[in-house]
Formats: sequence, C-alpha cells, structure tokens
Amino acid sequence: MNISSAIVYARPGTDAVLRERLTQVQGVEVHAASEDGKIIVTIEAENDRAAIDVYEAVGRIDAVTEQLYAITT
Repeated sequence: MNISSAIVYARPGTDAVLRERLTQVQGVEVHAASEDGKIIVTIEAENDRAAIDVYEAVGRIDAVTEQLYAITT
C-alpha cells in the first residue's frame, strides 16, 4: 500500500470544478482547499507504479497548474 499527499494548485476560478474532478479520480481524497486555489489531497494506491499513475492522472486535469508531492509508503 502506498499512501501519499499532495498540494494541487487550481487555475484561477476553477477550484470548485477541480475539487469535484479530483474526487472522481480513484484513490484521491480531497481534505482541504484554500481561497487561493490550493487543494490538499491524499492518494492511496496499491504500489508505487499505481501511485505514479494517479499523480499523472491528476496532472492531466485541465484545471491543474502544479502539484507538490509528499510521498510516503
């Protein structure tokens, strides 16, 4: 099991849409969001490869401008 966290940055004006889209990605749970578009998530995956796949899926969402990771296993 791989559990990690990230701060996902939303494009201006898209934070509500991004929060909703993040909840649709398997293994992603949204925990908090700030008014300036920073969204804190955790990611649970079976292994490192699966976690990378989730991070890549999050990065492909149009409303994402940047991700910062804190990876733990």
